[in-house]
This record gives sequence, C-alpha cells and structure tokens, in this order.
Amino acid sequence: MTNRPWYWHPVPSTLMTPMSWLWKAGQQWRHGRRRTEVHELPLLVVGNPRVGGSGKTPISIDLVERARDLGFEPCWIGRGVGGDGRIRQVTAETGSAQVGDEALMARHRLGSHCYS
Repeated sequence: MTNRPWYWHPVPSTLMTPMSWLWKAGQQWRHGRRRTEVHELPLLVVGNPRVGGSGKTPISIDLVERARDLGFEPCWIGRGVGGDGRIRQVTAETGSAQVGDEALMARHRLGSHCYS
C-alpha cells in the first residue's frame, strides 16, 4: 500500500480549504491593482522571472530565430542574472560580469539585437 501525503487526508484538506479561499482572494486583489501597460510593438514574455533552470533562455532564443525566419526583426532581452544590473546592449566585447552568461549565449546564437 502506498502512503499518501498528509494533505490528501480529509481532515487537513478540509482545514486548509478556507486558507485557499483567502489566498485566492488575496491574489485576485493583487492582480486587480496592477496597471496594464500598452506597448507600441508586439511583446512576447517567456516564463516566470522567479524560477530558474526550466529552459526559458533556449526557448526564447529559438523563438527569436523562428521569428527571423518569418521575416520579423525581433530582439532578445534578458534579465541579466549574474551581471552588474545595468541595461545594455550585448556586443562581442561585453563580458559575463556585465550582463551574465545567458545574454552572452543569446548573443553567440543570435549575433545581434541582444540586450540584458
């Protein structure tokens, strides 16, 4: 017989249900307070900025390559994790201490129009 996690039992689940309602209400309130920004250019965001290691950078690079194949002129913008925090264009002379390693990987694959 397989042991079930503690939260699968009826009593803890029942006790946690009101807490889930409070959490949902808080998230809805928080979401409603956010301003919506309208951009002049199309914008595509890949992934959650707080979760690492899920393959967002390779996927975003692939999307840029596919958009180029379709005739678009996209640019790649990263958060600069591991860099100095300043926003800058990634060039052949840019170091990982400035923009982080992911931006350098994007620049290596895409050639130009990379920012971090």
